[in-house]
Amino acid sequence: MCQHCKDRRSCVHNLEQDLVSSRPSRQDAIAKIEKVREHVNNVGKPFAQRLDLVKCHYIFGMQEIDTSAVEDVKQLLSGGELGSCYNSEEGTLNMSLRTDRMKRYVIRDLRMKSLPRWISELGVAFKVIDVSGNPSLSRLPLDELCSMESSLQEVKCESCVSLQLPPPEIASQGGAAAFTYLQSVKRDSEANKRINLILIGNGEAGKTSVLRALRSDKDKADKIEVDRRTIGIDLHEWEPKDADGLTFDVMDFGGQQIYAKTNQYFIVRRALYLLVWSVRAKRDKESNEDGGEGMEELKKMIPTWLRATQARVPDSTSMCCCGGR
Repeated sequence: MCQHCKDRRSCVHNLEQDLVSSRPSRQDAIAKIEKVREHVNNVGKPFAQRLDLVKCHYIFGMQEIDTSAVEDVKQLLSGGELGSCYNSEEGTLNMSLRTDRMKRYVIRDLRMKSLPRWISELGVAFKVIDVSGNPSLSRLPLDELCSMESSLQEVKCESCVSLQLPPPEIASQGGAAAFTYLQSVKRDSEANKRINLILIGNGEAGKTSVLRALRSDKDKADKIEVDRRTIGIDLHEWEPKDADGLTFDVMDFGGQQIYAKTNQYFIVRRALYLLVWSVRAKRDKESNEDGGEGMEELKKMIPTWLRATQARVPDSTSMCCCGGR
């Protein structure tokens, strides 16, 4: 890499770090970005598109702004100050991070976490909004996007691993399918009060005991005999009291090594994982006199299960729980 390229990359990276640490106002952030742009232009312009993306993610990453600020954003759009991120003729707002090239890269802490609700107040006839490839994006404003249906045709959001709505199997079909799905959710959806709860952990960690305690009126479980331990996967239904109809479809995994290969096929998206281990762990494996897991074994077990869930379901949610037998 030539010295000019190193200089450009360092300059833009320092700008992003500064924006993350200082969180300046919108006007100050734009001024800093444009100052860096002058320097980048002097050495060749290859990072101009990346600077447009930084500006766009910073502005649209602001979730709460006042009416005057909305007017300022309108002027930025109409004046072409978002550069390559907004095409007024095609009605395309492109904040996508789906590329391996540095000009479409934004550091993690600066990426937009949620498309702001005030996007519908801009009064701009967006036809395509592209937020694809952003692993930090977790929410789209359903009501506001649907209110823009007179002009909006596509919401491209594929490869957004943290985004739950629309689900990835819909988002992967393209922006038109994703927006149609959002409209159908707005029009016809009902609240789903069922959730998968999956108990994971090594054999004899206390997973079944934890489940029985949760389902018991006495908040405790009776001793489980050896011949009653989980074989494969046990399926249960649990309806907590005073939970407004919330129901858990529970999968209790057998934790012995023989089940490791088959368990992985039941690690699915849209589930809550409860990682259980025994409270009788000892300081080290050699002092393990009562059958509890040794500390060294425990240190290996927890990362193993967390890696297994992350490998099958990136950004999955796990809860850790100490169980007893």
